[in-house]
Amino acid sequence: MTADRIAILLHDFAPGGSERIAVRLANEWARQGRMVTLLVGNEGGALRRMVEADIAVIAAEPPVKRAWGMRRRLARRLPGLVAAARPQLLFVPGNYHFPIVARFARRRDRPAIVAKLSNPVTRNGRSRLAQALFDAVLRQRLGRVEAVIAMSPALAGEAEAVLGRGSVVAIAQPSLPDQPPPSGPATAEPVIIAAGRFVVQKRFDLLLAAMARLATADARLVLLGDGPGRAALSAQVRRLGLVGRVAMPGHVDDIRAALDGARLCVISSDYEGYPAVAVEALAAGVPVVATDCSPAIRELLGDPALGTIVPPRDAAALAAAIDARLSGPPPVRAALARSVTGHRIGPIAGDYLALFDRLIG
Repeated sequence: MTADRIAILLHDFAPGGSERIAVRLANEWARQGRMVTLLVGNEGGALRRMVEADIAVIAAEPPVKRAWGMRRRLARRLPGLVAAARPQLLFVPGNYHFPIVARFARRRDRPAIVAKLSNPVTRNGRSRLAQALFDAVLRQRLGRVEAVIAMSPALAGEAEAVLGRGSVVAIAQPSLPDQPPPSGPATAEPVIIAAGRFVVQKRFDLLLAAMARLATADARLVLLGDGPGRAALSAQVRRLGLVGRVAMPGHVDDIRAALDGARLCVISSDYEGYPAVAVEALAAGVPVVATDCSPAIRELLGDPALGTIVPPRDAAALAAAIDARLSGPPPVRAALARSVTGHRIGPIAGDYLALFDRLIG
């Protein structure tokens, strides 16, 4: 038996990493012959234009906007949205959505549920008590779903230890198209790319502090994205005297063009699940400097030729690693691109579908 009717839960189309991957998977599952419906609280957000025409979208009426308590409201609306779509399987693409589906998972008259962990279970800076409380809440929210997906073996092992169950499956992050463009020659320009929502988790304030410390005085940063932290980051750029060296052009649907003109990609986050931007950078032949924000980053950057891992929340260490990369020889871009060929969306979407089929078969 095949999972011919799949629904995906999204609050909206905000340009977050888990939402972007969910939309990409939806498009690919439809191309592979499945009927896919997006169940959303509202249709706002930049990623809406990425949804292909054969994907159905069912939105709550009246719309449920992101605000305090709105996940509880969307949770109350979820049974009606699912009833309208009548899926065999509901895919929950990230931790943000777990509270929305927790109560629904207790129902008998529901489709199979698969939840994907979009962040690591353990987090830098979290106290032992806070971690124990987080673990208990995670077990409560995911205790009744049919399967949990983690984006790497290390993340799956971490989740298994907390959830105490044998249904955590490692499936790679599908960050790349099946035929990504070939990597071009390395640029000599000291251009640094970083990308993500302007939220505290990403610690772009730390990256700006590192930029102010660089010995590479002509280095320039292109910070792609948007979010509630834009005004504070703009003020920090002015305060640190970085005007002219930092550009914040906003959200882009595809960062490949920016990466093709870059020498380095930097991830400064406190925590991440499996940062898609790192995979996209390596596919473009651009090395990565990243904080130790996830067990997955250690798997991805295990070869020193691919990048450098530094402690989180350490602007001096981040600046030193950036300087070292910019002062070294340009990388062999094709070699970096070969390291991430396992992240192409077609085969990975097929791995998801194989799991879905087993669950409802």
